[in-house]
Amino acid sequence: MVKSIKIRILPSGKETTAEAGETLNDVLQRAGVPLEAACGGEGTCGRCAVQVVKGHCDWPGSDLLPSKMLKEGYVLSCQATAADDLVVKIPDLTEVTIGELTPYTMPEAETAALGPLSPLAIEGVLTDRSFGIACDIGTTTVALKLVNLKTGRLLDTVGAYNDQIVCGADVISRIIYSQKKGRLQELKDRVLGTVNGLLGALLPLHGVSPTEVIGAVFAGNTTMTHLMLGVDPQSIREAPYVPPMKSVPVLSAEKVGVHIHPEAPVLFSPHVGSYVGGDITAGMLVARMRRRPHGVELFIDIGTNGELVISGDDWMIGCACSAGPAFEGVGIKCGMRAASGAIESVEIRNRGSEVELKLIGDGPPRGICGSGLIELVADLFTAGLLGRDGKFTELAPRDRIRVTGKSKSFALVEAGRSATGRDISISEQDIANIMRAKAAIFSAAFLLLKNVGVSWRDIHKFHVAGGFGHSLNIRKAIVLGMFPDIAPDRFEYLGNTSLQGAYLALVSGDQRWKLGEIARSMTYIDLSAEPDYMNEYTAALFLPHTDAKLFPSVTRRA
Repeated sequence: MVKSIKIRILPSGKETTAEAGETLNDVLQRAGVPLEAACGGEGTCGRCAVQVVKGHCDWPGSDLLPSKMLKEGYVLSCQATAADDLVVKIPDLTEVTIGELTPYTMPEAETAALGPLSPLAIEGVLTDRSFGIACDIGTTTVALKLVNLKTGRLLDTVGAYNDQIVCGADVISRIIYSQKKGRLQELKDRVLGTVNGLLGALLPLHGVSPTEVIGAVFAGNTTMTHLMLGVDPQSIREAPYVPPMKSVPVLSAEKVGVHIHPEAPVLFSPHVGSYVGGDITAGMLVARMRRRPHGVELFIDIGTNGELVISGDDWMIGCACSAGPAFEGVGIKCGMRAASGAIESVEIRNRGSEVELKLIGDGPPRGICGSGLIELVADLFTAGLLGRDGKFTELAPRDRIRVTGKSKSFALVEAGRSATGRDISISEQDIANIMRAKAAIFSAAFLLLKNVGVSWRDIHKFHVAGGFGHSLNIRKAIVLGMFPDIAPDRFEYLGNTSLQGAYLALVSGDQRWKLGEIARSMTYIDLSAEPDYMNEYTAALFLPHTDAKLFPSVTRRA
């Protein structure tokens, strides 16, 4: 007979049971207590630590946890199994808000060139009460538009964290997670739960019933699309890195599992390769509408993955890099998405003795979003408080420096002035995560241009897409070494182009045809097969880069 182990969870007091050999992470998730597991349960991120207050766990130990936490009974829940009855305390870690409904605005796609609307909808039922949805399925966040199909008018845009985030921070972690029994279905249920949760909160706000939503377009990276459809994505991460499907036939909403009219047609934006997916083909749909003839342009979408496309009048070449979710606030101690309470802009003066912050919304700060993280690290470096290696220097003001073991943090907001009751700070480990993300993006762009035979000066326009918002400071992104040292007026921010492209395909038949044409005509480069990529990546792991000649305008001020 299998022994049933009792587990009491603090501080909620919830009680549950586990079978011998079952990891604590599995038990806690089943009990509705999700923990951030950026590595997908591989035991390499250290984000799922819990404190065993009573009882004993079997686990191999980990160098990721400091000795003080180990002495206090902390274990990695993804690796630990209960040996007997337990009392487990969930620590107050980084806030990951699942299912948070966040209305926000973003630049809309230009619609003047669309011509007569021909929406994706159930045939023969288009009325003034016909609605559709366009949805971006991001690795970290999901964003959704509600549209009147008769007029093409946008009614609202909302977003939330992808509920899959507790199963891994990036696509590789999610794929690894999906290979365990029952977890492919779990991942499908989680992302559908996020989408349907947004619909359930949004539609009543506008007096729309689910059956009045008669068409939908989804755009997501290759892995996210497979997981939403419950298709095993394992071949995406195995040589020769070919996805099970590049395009998906139009399906009914009932077949997909989206809670709208069951017969509503659902289109998924097509993919180019394993790591250049439907979010990028949708994004290029937007970028091509803005294209000027006879020039070379570079498109980059910055999210959990960094995807890049270089294009001319009649050609496109794309690639992708694993940037990680740092710029979306995940894996950063005080990181958060761009929502109310987020610090979105930072200015450091007088060697860190003065800090000016700009927040989204009203009230005290809760954390730092991607644009704020970029500005913060750039300003710390410019002020001489950070070395090129991302470590704090002796110039950093002592009243703002917090020391934990061998790691230092810089406090932006003291505990008494924050919404969380804790310091809002950035640690050297956070900075290392940001530097890895920016290095992946810059080195991928550098190598892409090198393969095509062009230089930065040949780029006519640098299109930047992603969830940063208009608060992204281009000059500080250059100081960080994420973007090339070229004139800021050559950059153009396009917003969430995956979502905008899904909207275009929803309302226009011509745009749906162009979407397919983009996927068919783009050449895909696999950077993992490029022998120079790791060298370029390593060279970019400094502020702003090991080669100072690449960043002549970046100077250190005393």
